[in-house]
Order: sequence, then structure tokens, then C-alpha cells
Amino acid sequence: PSCGTNFLPVMVPDRGLEVKELPQQPLDLFHHFVPYFLVAKWVKYTNEWVDHLLRSRSWKPRARIRSWKPTTVPEVYLWLALLIHIGIHKEITIRDHWKTSRLGHQGSDHSILKVMTFDRFQLLHRYLRLFNPFSLAKEAAKAGLAKVFAAVDERSRHLQYASTEFLKPG
Repeated sequence: PSCGTNFLPVMVPDRGLEVKELPQQPLDLFHHFVPYFLVAKWVKYTNEWVDHLLRSRSWKPRARIRSWKPTTVPEVYLWLALLIHIGIHKEITIRDHWKTSRLGHQGSDHSILKVMTFDRFQLLHRYLRLFNPFSLAKEAAKAGLAKVFAAVDERSRHLQYASTEFLKPG
């Protein structure tokens, strides 16, 4: 009743689906959706966050985080590539991707052994930040979003923009 009784639907004209030409190289398409400038922000947020954690807490002597070295844009791209590889080549556990063959046990000997250690992969997996952890609450309040949505807002907006570069829905 508070909205009234007269409903007029919005008339949206028909238009066909428009699919634009994709880049020739798959890597160019990947970079369109995961651009350098965005990954550079993630690297900055991650390094600042881990630095803050290391300064503000006392960690057990064997804590993996104590071996942290600042990450870089190429390393984060490599980490993303490993996530894709792990998604395609299934193993029982994630650690199994780093196991090698030995006498009496024939393993799969994934090539990821050569590009990143399991400990480094786990460190990035745990501490990688796609948002500024120090200003999340303020940004969420400013945008009128819950923290969880504010944390992915920039990435979500970019994905929406990048998608419309190749497809205009009908």
C-alpha cells in the first residue's frame, strides 16, 4: 500500500546480444581481467599487512610467517597460475602437488616444484590481501556496504567493466 496501486512496467526495447572479438592470445585475455595495476595494489596491501602482523604480534619460533619476504607482482601472477594448475590437475591434497617420486612410490612430479615452494604458496594463500585491510571499515561505511562486500568491491567493479568490453547482453 505504501507504494501505490498503479504499476507501470518499464518498457525495454529488444536488442540483440553483441559479442566483440576476443584478444588473439589467451594471456592477453587473462591480463584484461587481472590487470597489472590491480595486482600491484594487492602486492602493496599484502606486504603492508604482513609487515603489520610481524610487528604487532609475537609468533612461535616455527611459525611460517616468520620466513616472510615481500611479494612482487610477478610472484602473485605465478601464484595465480599455480591456483589454476591445481584446479585443473586434481590431487588428494594441495600438498600432493609438491610431492616427488621416490623409491616405491611413483608420484606425479608436477612442474610447480620448480617455480614456488609449498611453504611460499601457503604463505601467499593465507596472507594475500585484495583490499586495503587498514581502511576497509571506513571504505565500507562510506560506500554503505558490509565489510565483506567492500573487500571485493574494486575487484567486482573491474570484472563488470572488463566483461562489458567483450559482451553486451541483449
